[in-house]
Amino acid sequence: MKIIQEDTAYLSPRGTIEFDEYERNEYVARFLDAFKAGLTEEELCAKCYAIHLELRDKHDLYFAVFDKLETRQRSAIRWYAICRGEYRQPPKLKVEP
Repeated sequence: MKIIQEDTAYLSPRGTIEFDEYERNEYVARFLDAFKAGLTEEELCAKCYAIHLELRDKHDLYFAVFDKLETRQRSAIRWYAICRGEYRQPPKLKVEP
């Protein structure tokens, strides 16, 4: 079932997004399964990054998936997307005097 979601609660640059509800639920379930699978940090990073690669060109669907996830899960996915599938420590910022 195709859904058109208007973001009327507040002014949003997204505007109206269109997505397939079944497809959204499938991707949400895949992310949640990855988090619950008891994977190592490297495996979880690779799994989330693989799902991210599938979604990155489907902007409306990506927004709809993120709206269904909790804040901590969205933050983790963002971090894993930055990792690009390879585990590494967060970059250290150098502060110039």
